[in-house]
Amino acid sequence: MRGDAVGSARRWAGAWLGGLLLSGQAAGFLGEAPDAFAAAAVAAPPRVALASADPGFVVQPASREASRNFFNAVYGAGSDAESGWNGSVAGCQPGTTSPEFREAVRRRVNFYRAMAGVPAAIAFDADYELRTQRAALMMSANGTLEHYPPSNWSCYDDGGAEAARNSNLALGSYGVSAIDGYVEDYGDDNAAVGHRRWLFYPQTRAMGTGDVPGRGGYMPANVLWIFDGRYGTARPATREPFVAWPPPGFVPYPIVYPRWSFTYPAADFSAASVSMWSNAVAVAVSIESQTQHFGENTLVWHLDGMSTEGFEPWPKPAQDTAFHVEVRGVVVDGISREFSYDVTVFDPQVTASDTVWPVVSGPPQAAVLQHNTYSVAPVPTATGYQWRQSRATTWSRTEGAETGLSAWQSRTSPGYDVLVDHPRVSGSRAFHLAHVEPVEQSLTLTLPLLPGPQSQLEFQSRLGYATSGQIAQVEVAPDGLGAWTVVWAQAGTEDPENTFYRRTVSLSPFAGRSIRVRFSYHYAWGAYYPQADAGVGWHLDDIRFTGVEELVESQTGTMTGTAFILSPPQAGTYALEARALVQGGFPVEWGPATRVTALILPVPKVRWVAKPSLRDGAIGLEFEVENHRAGLVLQLWQAPAISGTWEQDAAATLETVQAGLRFRFVTGRGNPDRGFYKVRID
Repeated sequence: MRGDAVGSARRWAGAWLGGLLLSGQAAGFLGEAPDAFAAAAVAAPPRVALASADPGFVVQPASREASRNFFNAVYGAGSDAESGWNGSVAGCQPGTTSPEFREAVRRRVNFYRAMAGVPAAIAFDADYELRTQRAALMMSANGTLEHYPPSNWSCYDDGGAEAARNSNLALGSYGVSAIDGYVEDYGDDNAAVGHRRWLFYPQTRAMGTGDVPGRGGYMPANVLWIFDGRYGTARPATREPFVAWPPPGFVPYPIVYPRWSFTYPAADFSAASVSMWSNAVAVAVSIESQTQHFGENTLVWHLDGMSTEGFEPWPKPAQDTAFHVEVRGVVVDGISREFSYDVTVFDPQVTASDTVWPVVSGPPQAAVLQHNTYSVAPVPTATGYQWRQSRATTWSRTEGAETGLSAWQSRTSPGYDVLVDHPRVSGSRAFHLAHVEPVEQSLTLTLPLLPGPQSQLEFQSRLGYATSGQIAQVEVAPDGLGAWTVVWAQAGTEDPENTFYRRTVSLSPFAGRSIRVRFSYHYAWGAYYPQADAGVGWHLDDIRFTGVEELVESQTGTMTGTAFILSPPQAGTYALEARALVQGGFPVEWGPATRVTALILPVPKVRWVAKPSLRDGAIGLEFEVENHRAGLVLQLWQAPAISGTWEQDAAATLETVQAGLRFRFVTGRGNPDRGFYKVRID
């Protein structure tokens, strides 16, 4: 079965414009999905290895915050992992990708399955991956997609041909982006959303990914093995009896696409209809497909006015937008049924009334090199917490490339210099980003920043030869997450700027939260300038921040509960942050920073001031704390003998006799005739 979208596009097309080569990339595309006849031909898996011990992700999108945290913590986790590909298309060497890269792809698959409400513990099988890697090489080498590649293809391989028959195929994208493409299922050949249906097939337990980045003029490719021999076996439980995309509940807008689908096993959709409303206003939709030879039986429709031809992002909503869906005339076991559900599309970077931040609380002053106890507000659905202490120092320098990339993480294509001596505004060098390959180029500031209410970013910018598909962007993300928000953008116009212009961006919306900042030269679509000459691409110089602090000398720890110990190594201002861990260990964004001043303070000391007293069967133990300060945690510990095992008496009651000086523990624990006690300070 041949995907006929761009059958012969092997190399980038080129045309000369204004003395420069203007290249055009064939847009990423999908062929048709493999059909159920191919799935039925796959034998049942012979190996126990196809089963996964991973319990998988489980999420309830009915909760906005659960959906928001799941997206922010899991969707982007590892998505910036380098492919580590060590093959060669020209040399017909399939190579391999890094374990971290393959795990990011597997995680993206399971993220989507969990959101769809189907079992989300897909394992990647090593044998599948060996063959899908060869298939991805074949697709890239031949510049087209084919489930049944002929033996005269460049880089033909029998194992790769087998993988092609059993897989979703993508050209022009690879890795996690290809998984997004399978869920979107754009293109005329994909009105039945077959790739999506195989990705969400409930019975599937094992897959495998093969990925080739686009290099040397060849298009990137992904091959995702999806047939593990379980087609037609007993259906496991799903969150709802049907599988819909987008699913019922709160769904982040980046994963909502023009084509919507409703799946019900063995249902007859031949007489089905769909109606949608938003804020009681009817939404015009068109049914696209009732084709039933992919995965489970499915009805597909799209929202009128949205293109299904190529990648079309859902517009970022200014506020949560609810859609009511009604599907009628679905025949199940000979009975016509109706289904209704609600989908709310929202921005996962915007909090709501159900958001609970892990705010750090405790004394505003902390003693240097002493234990200072702080606590964290608990977050619903959290499976753990991390804390971080950082020294907060005022930003006081200008980044103009004179110190190289020491403060930056560069993610750029090989073949050009990011540091250039011309053009520039001042000093000896400036930064330069160019699309020698049609992939994103970026410079990310390595240190997190803490903006204030009047914070600004200023930089000198010169966007040279660039098409409208080449976009200079400044992006901000909560520290620790890859959920980047564009705060400034300038698309090319093919009319180059011949001088630098000072640009100013407000960072006040992020006040009190640690952030990362990056400069991204984004490739969106279509033709582009592939040169790295002066005057082509994006030049940057004299980057500075005002009203911003850097977070340096950070130390991070994991909590066993909701409290942690701060022991600052030196005097100064510290920012304390905490973040929740969800889904067994994936971090959400850091919460608001709590400022603490660390001072050199005398060490507290405890001394007993009275004999133990017995009152109504309870023991009273009175003591004084020299150099007492707010925030000290006093604990009573008990042992049957001096050399015995000491245990904390957590049930003991602490009473204040004289504020800031004298205290009493009252406990009913132990033998009143003989026992040993001590007071511990944290």
